[in-house]
Amino acid sequence: MTADQYLEMITEKSKEVCGNYGLPYACCVAQGAIESEWGRYGIGNGGYNIFGRKWGGEGEYVEVKTQEDDGTGNLYTITAKFQSYNDIGDAINDWCHLMIWGPYKEFSDQYKEDQNLESFVNGISGVYATDIYYASKIMNTIRACDL
Repeated sequence: MTADQYLEMITEKSKEVCGNYGLPYACCVAQGAIESEWGRYGIGNGGYNIFGRKWGGEGEYVEVKTQEDDGTGNLYTITAKFQSYNDIGDAINDWCHLMIWGPYKEFSDQYKEDQNLESFVNGISGVYATDIYYASKIMNTIRACDL
């Protein structure tokens, strides 16, 4: 899948679903691009887990080897359970649920008040990923794609 194909697959659905939750579709699109390398490495049923979403205890999952960052830039490999989705809409909807009801709630609540995308991205990044450069990667992707 090319970057253009990825954007075509996810952008409109993200606008629709994220809009229902008051969340920034641009962050959703950019995170999926980063986590799946533009849709090339989706996980699970049909490869729709483009967010690298770990299994939350409900629904189907697959076990996959993944690299984690120890917080200093050093990577190590683990085997983890990841959610499996039936379609891209289910994956986006689950991302939204995570942002609203998970450990990201304070950041989504703040975003709804101030619409500050960069603040939202910085807030969720430290919780979502172990990559210390994650927020910069998301914002650079948003800017490069003019989202």
